[in-house]
Amino acid sequence: MVNLTLRKSIALGAITILLLMEFSFFFDFFYPFWFLWNQGKLIELSLSLILFFWSLLSAFLLFFSDRSIFRKISLPFFLFFFLFNYGFFKIANSPLDFQQAVIIVENFQWWFWAVIENYGLAALPFLIILFPFIIFIERLPELVKFNISPKAYVLPASAVVLITSGLQYSHGFFDRYPSFFRVPSMLVFAALSPIYDGERSDVTYSGSLDPQLEKIILIVDESIRADILGINKFEKNTTPYLCSLESGIVNFGLAASASNCSDYSNLILRTGLRKEEIPDYNQMTLKKPSIWQFTRKAGFYNVYLDAQSDEEW
Repeated sequence: MVNLTLRKSIALGAITILLLMEFSFFFDFFYPFWFLWNQGKLIELSLSLILFFWSLLSAFLLFFSDRSIFRKISLPFFLFFFLFNYGFFKIANSPLDFQQAVIIVENFQWWFWAVIENYGLAALPFLIILFPFIIFIERLPELVKFNISPKAYVLPASAVVLITSGLQYSHGFFDRYPSFFRVPSMLVFAALSPIYDGERSDVTYSGSLDPQLEKIILIVDESIRADILGINKFEKNTTPYLCSLESGIVNFGLAASASNCSDYSNLILRTGLRKEEIPDYNQMTLKKPSIWQFTRKAGFYNVYLDAQSDEEW
């Protein structure tokens, strides 16, 4: 009796530690809770909290519901997504997010072979661990004897559907769920999110577009930090030429990145989306006139050079 009680305590403690470790991947775990509360979105917050606690209960039932055929079939997938999320964090230093989910869904073949080529050996230990991990967890209910009905396993199965619905309702903003359900839900949510693929709106600007300069050159360097530039009062003069210019230059100061992904950052730069228009729920970055349309209307000839070309990728 004592040994059984001890086994139950160890099993419950281990799952609790596992979930705490998972949630520690989010450096700002409580941010969505605080944001929804601060914005007065109490309905969204309440529904998100209900789903959050539902997912926690589902995570425990995933391990301790008595064995069934349905559990045998689906359990490997849930455990794979857990190890996938852990491996993704080790590589990217952040959990899977919506941007990365879209890239995986839309370019799965390219993404798969890129992972194999760059991280194949690093991912091998996870694949080796996966199979004994699946066998052990599948037999865990017999070891701890919680005697939870196999029907309780419907909760983990339903968690994916409910969390996917929650992601759609919150536009993917609230996503603090165990990776067993979060990763598949995020991938399904990305697949169900339609991307606008039509023509951009015409330029409707009524002011003067007569060119006042012969050439305009816009250079975007994503691999630089504004706070270490001498022109921005950094302790070392890292920009001596720019600092030597007394006129002909305007320094707009430090700015925050529009996104942590090149695709989205470039898209926002090209369409001039403002801070208050982000998140871009209406996909205006794909519908508004681009800067190239404005320059063409002003009589310029556009030349675009991109180091991240299709040929390279």
